[in-house]
Amino acid sequence: MLNMDWTPPLKKLAAAVEGHNRAAARLSSAETLVSELLAQAQASGAPAQKVIGIIRGLTPPENDQPQPASVSNDADADPVGLVRYTLEQACREGILPLSPSAARTNMRTRSRERGVTVPEGRFDGRATRYTELELRTWYTAWEESRSRK
Repeated sequence: MLNMDWTPPLKKLAAAVEGHNRAAARLSSAETLVSELLAQAQASGAPAQKVIGIIRGLTPPENDQPQPASVSNDADADPVGLVRYTLEQACREGILPLSPSAARTNMRTRSRERGVTVPEGRFDGRATRYTELELRTWYTAWEESRSRK
């Protein structure tokens, strides 16, 4: 057994966790702001092509930690504090103005047929969950593809 002072590594660990939590809070706040502004742009009738051009500039998150196994409420928070929704939850919450059945069909089949990028989401063992920003970005692109038809 090693006989060393465990205090410095423990302090570094605590500082690293604190730094991680601050970064996660900033990311969550930024994503919330982007989601709100995207919703406002859509509601105001902003041209979808312009909105898509801006949204394409987003850098995807690099965090691939698994979704927490326990479900404490309808919409699960992921490890960095972002809330994720199933398609059914997103439709019920008004994030997607579609029925769950239409959302599934449009996202899983028709989007690919039309070349619309589908968000990856995170599979938790039961369902794929998406952030509000992922869903709103997809829906904007989906609507734009419908107008090009």
